Amino acid sequence: MNRRHLLTRCAGASAALVAVSGCTEETLAETETKPPFIEIDDEELDLPVDQQVEVVEAAVVRADDAEIETIDDLEAFLDDEGLPVERLEEVEKPIAEKLETEREDIDEIDNEPHGTGTVLALAFVHPDRTETGTLELVGLVAGGYAALVASGNDAELLEATVLDDAAELFGSFHVLAEWAEEYNEGTTSARSYGTKPWMTMKTVPSGDL
Repeated sequence: MNRRHLLTRCAGASAALVAVSGCTEETLAETETKPPFIEIDDEELDLPVDQQVEVVEAAVVRADDAEIETIDDLEAFLDDEGLPVERLEEVEKPIAEKLETEREDIDEIDNEPHGTGTVLALAFVHPDRTETGTLELVGLVAGGYAALVASGNDAELLEATVLDDAAELFGSFHVLAEWAEEYNEGTTSARSYGTKPWMTMKTVPSGDL
């Protein structure tokens, strides 16, 4: 058991740059400019809330003992877990959270876009798992990203684009590095950590693609 897993158990006890195959650049860009409606799979609605968070929690901790030190390691982990990765790379782009907190009375303006930071851009195919829907895949990505952050990766955010079997847009979610750091430090549980990106999940209603 590694340090992150031990700390988490203790805490719980006490508390468009590259087009992906078959998916156009325009489709990916649309997820940033026109967020889709929130829509949860029917099978997720059939699960009680406590069972939903248990699915996310279990998926998060599956990465606790994984050796994820590089982006390639994260890709290999997701592939091994049945999430086919179409794209995974670091990009520099504006981050909404940073833009919202910037001062308006700055003394001077440099040539760099304000609010820009390093983002880990991930695109993967939604697996055919009707028993857990999107719950498990969000937890797996969050857990893998936490392991990568623990290894020193400096991306401030992971943005995940989810594709269907035809490589068309299915939805998106994101994970902040701050959330991953809190999990790694043991100040938040796997259940609480996994729920945060799950709550950002947006899926595209059929016919909107």
